[in-house]
Amino acid sequence: MTISGVVGSMVASTYGTTAAKPTGPATGPDRTAASAAAGAITDSVSLSPLAKSLRNESLMAFNALTDDQRGALSALVDSGKMSGEDIHNALKERVKQARSTAYWAGSRMFTSDNAELFAYGSEDLGGDLREGLSKTLKQRSELTAKLMQLEDDGHAGSEEHTALAKKLRAAEPNPLLMQRGMSSRVPFDPFHAFMLEDSRMMKTKTEVNAFDKLKATGFDIDALDRRLRGLGERDAAAIAAGTAKIGGFGTVAKDAEFSVEDAVMKPLTYVDPSAPDTTPPELRERFARAERLMKEGQRMASMSPEERRAEMLRSGATEVDAAELRRQGWLR
Repeated sequence: MTISGVVGSMVASTYGTTAAKPTGPATGPDRTAASAAAGAITDSVSLSPLAKSLRNESLMAFNALTDDQRGALSALVDSGKMSGEDIHNALKERVKQARSTAYWAGSRMFTSDNAELFAYGSEDLGGDLREGLSKTLKQRSELTAKLMQLEDDGHAGSEEHTALAKKLRAAEPNPLLMQRGMSSRVPFDPFHAFMLEDSRMMKTKTEVNAFDKLKATGFDIDALDRRLRGLGERDAAAIAAGTAKIGGFGTVAKDAEFSVEDAVMKPLTYVDPSAPDTTPPELRERFARAERLMKEGQRMASMSPEERRAEMLRSGATEVDAAELRRQGWLR
């Protein structure tokens, strides 16, 4: 059954409503947009408050849940304990948490899997690291599928399940990195080039408050997170691959509803427009330069050394910027 078919049958069966024929499956790599299109139900006779509220990230999350979990969320709205918007925001918060957990675990696994490249470098270091990243992301996808299948089969907590979970956490660093550290010649790290203000993993106070409200109802959060693990791994892989310019992993849309003013953690360069700017000029320049270097580093990750030098000259970067990029391995 297509995603659209799932949404149509979900609305009709879970909520006891009559839904019109859903739109055909969306095409293209953008998963969040595809899910939003899949949820575009028209000419409905009657939809519950929860069905009306689900969209984008929350709709993706809802489709990943079991029938019992969907029913329990619907009951919370029907009873008045939570609104449809509360559920929408709570599910968004859990999706972002699933992405973040998978993203940073993937970073640790990628670094350990490619410890020799990070420690010693290679003739084609950028290409070798991209190949290594692709292998790590595919491996994580396979391990996650096995883990979730064991849980579906009732084998959560078994020896095999525990071993898979430990491998996916990747909490133990490769000893080689502990001995040698990172080479200054490493041209990029797709995980740490990630922009902190990216709304795909950055939570808002509204989302966190809605999640706290859901948790207070006694809803099984651990079971919810287990159902969203696969979605988080898939999206985290797409975000990392996108940063490294590796195809084949799709894309993840930014959160269209995100507001930096409502963010739990503000970016370093965020300035409250309603507050007087008391930041010392030298500190403002330091933050601005740090942000500029991060963005330049991301953009130059796929360039050859010659292209990077030419780009630096073309963009008119200062000697200080050039020295810092050289220190980080972006320039030689």
